[in-house]
Amino acid sequence: MVLQESYDALQRQSEKQQDKLQELEEQVATMVSIESYETLQKHSEEQKAELESFQSQADLMVSKENYEALQHQLQEQLNKLKNMESIVAAMIPQETYQALEKESELQKEIIADYQNKLTQLQQKYHNQSEKIEASQKQISELQTPAMIAQHHILNKWQYRTFSR
Repeated sequence: MVLQESYDALQRQSEKQQDKLQELEEQVATMVSIESYETLQKHSEEQKAELESFQSQADLMVSKENYEALQHQLQEQLNKLKNMESIVAAMIPQETYQALEKESELQKEIIADYQNKLTQLQQKYHNQSEKIEASQKQISELQTPAMIAQHHILNKWQYRTFSR
């Protein structure tokens, strides 16, 4: 009889432990789903923030109506410019206008040539200054031993007397 009671007690204890184990498994599953939920919530908030940022950027952008209005305004200005060019062309003889255009192009070419020459001269100056710095460094490196040798020779001959 003692064995039956011990068996029953162990059986009840085993069932209680299984119930506790099942509860723990459910709690772990709930905890994992809470972590997943929190992660998803965090991603959702980040995406909302990005969306709000994009919306604010879109608000700063030019609307299609404004773009079309600006495009229309630009076209009007181009038309006015063409009209002014035609008025200027009518006021100035065509040969003079073409000569001025050619002279302007020649001046642009001359300016470009001078800019190229200036760039070349600047490069040459830079190269020469680097060479001068290198030469000065070499000279200073050579002067130090030469000065030591000269000083040594002067000291050597300083106390000597010459007789005939």
